[in-house]
Amino acid sequence: MEAFLDIAYPVVQDIFGPAGFILGFLGLFGLYPRLVGRAPMLARAGAVATALGAGGFSVITAWSFARFTGVTSGSSPAWLGIFILLAAVGMILGFLSFAVASLWTDAQSRTVGILLLAPASIFAIMLAGTSIGYTTAWSAFVISAGQALAHLAIGTTLRTALAPADCEVPSSDVTAG
Repeated sequence: MEAFLDIAYPVVQDIFGPAGFILGFLGLFGLYPRLVGRAPMLARAGAVATALGAGGFSVITAWSFARFTGVTSGSSPAWLGIFILLAAVGMILGFLSFAVASLWTDAQSRTVGILLLAPASIFAIMLAGTSIGYTTAWSAFVISAGQALAHLAIGTTLRTALAPADCEVPSSDVTAG
């Protein structure tokens, strides 16, 4: 809304945004069992990064909710920066590790592996834009929309496509009866 009407909704940005990332991290944990047997180091690194990111976004969400409900007030404490860093590292390294593990193995489809690169890439672009001071309402809208579409595409692909390991090879035996 802010990109179109100059109306900001901090609750959506500060509470529901990070909470949505937590759900994305929970989805990444669902990939771990299939990947750990085929790419154990990448899967474990991805799981650790995912745990760090989920933890970071959990603290950010809790702090934002506490501020929204009036439990706390004022500016964010300095220690919150540590959790923002954990969330960023977890977001980039978690999705990147699972993407590479998926692409190197046949545990997930190639499409899933490529789509897993999107959240990490989009988040890295957002961080780069923030570091150089380029954070317009339009760029925030495009980045948020890209994140949402990437997560929806990953979920849809995982639910509708079989991984190569799940596909059955048709039998050439024909039984005439």
